[in-house]
Order: sequence, then C-alpha cells, then structure tokens
Amino acid sequence: MSREALAVQSLHFQRSEGPVRVRKPVRKSPLRFIHILAVVFAVAALFFGITHLYGFLITWDHLAVRSSEVTCSDSAVEDLVRPMAARAAAGNILLLDAARVKAGLEACAWVKEAHVRKVFPSSLAVDIVPRQPEAILDAGKAYLLGRDNVPIEPARAEDANRLPIFHDDGLFVSDREARLRLAWACWDDLDAATRDRVARLDVSDPADVALSFRDDPVLLRLGSGQFAAKIAEYAAGRVRWAREFGRLEYVDFRFADRIYLKAAPEEGR
Repeated sequence: MSREALAVQSLHFQRSEGPVRVRKPVRKSPLRFIHILAVVFAVAALFFGITHLYGFLITWDHLAVRSSEVTCSDSAVEDLVRPMAARAAAGNILLLDAARVKAGLEACAWVKEAHVRKVFPSSLAVDIVPRQPEAILDAGKAYLLGRDNVPIEPARAEDANRLPIFHDDGLFVSDREARLRLAWACWDDLDAATRDRVARLDVSDPADVALSFRDDPVLLRLGSGQFAAKIAEYAAGRVRWAREFGRLEYVDFRFADRIYLKAAPEEGR
C-alpha cells in the first residue's frame, strides 16, 4: 500500500443499533380569555381589600392620637411648647403629617430644632432643642439674639446685665450678617472672665469692633482681629497710660505698629 493510501482513509456513516427516538414538539396551552379574566378579578379583589383596610384604619378610633410627650433641656421652653404639641396631636396617627408639626413648632423663636416621632398606636413624641439667647441685638429695639442670629423676643432691662449688646448705628439694616459675624468673632476670641465684663460690642464700622466693659469706661477700638491679644495689651498698660495721660476716653489698636490714646475731656468743659 502506498504512503498516500495510508494517509487517506474513508469515513463510513454508522447507524445506531437501537431504535431512533423522534422528539415531538411540545405544544403550549394557549392563554385563554378566562385566564386573563381571572387575573383581572384577582388584582381587583386585592386592591378592593387594601382600600377597605386602609379606610378602616384611618377611621379606627384606636389609632386616634390622644397625647403628646415633650422633652426639652429648658423647662421654660418645654412649658411653652407643650400646649402647641397638644394642639398638633389630633386626628388619626396614619394621617398625621410629622413634617408639618415639626415646621409649626420650629416657627416658635425659642425652638431651634424639633424632632417629631409618631408613637403607635396613639401618641406623639416631641424632642426640642431650645434656642439660647447669647447676646442682645440693638437694632432700634433690643432683642434677645441666638447664636444663629435669630431674634428671639424683646430683651428686658435686666438682660443687659448678663448678655453683651451688639450695636450698629445703622440698626443692622445693611451688611447685617457681616457685622454680626465680626461681633461673634470677637466674642469667641475672649476667655470666660473677659466675656463676663463685656457690656457692648459696637460694629458700626464693619472692619472695627469697639468694645466697652461694664467696669471700665475706656472704649477699646480693636479692629478686625487679634482681639484677646489687644485686650491683654490694654490691661498691661492701662495703669501706666492713665498715670501719664490722665483719664482716657479710648485706646485705638487698629494699626499694627502703633497705639493711639485719647484723653477724656476734663469735667466741666
């Protein structure tokens, strides 16, 4: 046999010895109208049941809000908010809009933040963060002022004995936020002992804080920064300056390389 004959071999088709199985196509059952109608009725029955259940729940007397619980770190603010929360605690608890109640409570100037929770089945829990007055805003009328610059209520005369007065000759009509930001920057730079002595921070000049103490008539012009350091420098030199120049009207620290002193006018002139 030649080399070519060995390389080429004929292939022969061989039938299976067993019987040949013929696969018949599976005919799917057609979707009939009755099936569609059954699905439609099932969905309708589901929604009908949900609607009736919802209607029952929103009219169920067991889910009617009957009470409210108010917690607040400030007892006076808690007493103020309690009747407001009691009026809001009405109707079905499922229909009660907690966001609306929250907005209503926060409309009170003494309320900085209100957290309102539904307590099933028939109660309302209200947690109040009170707004604390930290200064007096002198804007024609004196108002207690929160740290977020929200006026709370008219200040009383005795409030000036414990809180600093923020003053502006223009009544804070223009550049209100910038002027208050400067006043708070000065206040934050002071230690507790110095804060207790501060009577007024005048920000009529938006680049200059004029500070007055309760126990010292001398006005300090502090500029727009390094407030505590300038006050410390005044405390170190005040006795010597008074001895050399007499009673002072103001000390001006606005310039980096010099301090200006102005003697107070003599009495009777």
